[in-house]
Amino acid sequence: MIDLHNPSIAIIIISLAALLMNLISGVLNRFLVYTPDFIQKKREIERLKMEYEEIKKSGDKRKLRKYEKKMQLVKKMEAELGLRSFRPFIIIIVVFWLVYTWLRMIYEGMGSFVLLPFPLPFIGITSNFFWWYLISSFALGTITRPFLQPAQ
Repeated sequence: MIDLHNPSIAIIIISLAALLMNLISGVLNRFLVYTPDFIQKKREIERLKMEYEEIKKSGDKRKLRKYEKKMQLVKKMEAELGLRSFRPFIIIIVVFWLVYTWLRMIYEGMGSFVLLPFPLPFIGITSNFFWWYLISSFALGTITRPFLQPAQ
């Protein structure tokens, strides 16, 4: 049987939990948010904003008034995309809460058991399970994110 309270094993398990959460988050965002129509709308918004800025620079007031109506549509599209980005959030929060509760039940009593290679602000040279999870999550997120986000 694996000794979950062995510091080396704990570091690996916490890192794997962080990796799992990053993968779940990335996959949900990839398939629920970053769909082809989402990417198309995002490009359209960027194009319309660039055109609007060019018209503002040109000083053509007639075109500017016409484009201000289009900018109302852009704001609606942005709100829709923002709401759509929020869809996987609830699932991710529930899964995170379950994983974090499980980790806390196992490792909260161990105190600071991770020796960091250099001191970090607010943390110091040693870390408990929470800070190690956070550090692992950020580090592993930078590695997994490029593989899970579609090319835009």
